[in-house]
Amino acid sequence: MEFGYPLQLAFNLISITAITSLALFCVLLQRDKNKLISELHRQRNQDRKQPSVNRLKEEPVREASGPAAREANPAMDQDIRQFVARRIDGWIARS
Repeated sequence: MEFGYPLQLAFNLISITAITSLALFCVLLQRDKNKLISELHRQRNQDRKQPSVNRLKEEPVREASGPAAREANPAMDQDIRQFVARRIDGWIARS
């Protein structure tokens, strides 16, 4: 048996494995790219349906006596909840 035959066999095995894994990697990247693009278009369509600026009622300014006197704005909390709900809708655990 020649020295070149096992070397050629090893080279063929490595090159076939490398080409296959590279092709699979490219397919997975393309699929993820298409998924992200469709998600981006979906979010843009949802954002167009919702008003871009929420107008809040003006309330009289109160003097705050400390950090405990500050109150959270309920409209801002609702916006955060909607944002998180939109993000959770399409979430899938990766294995």
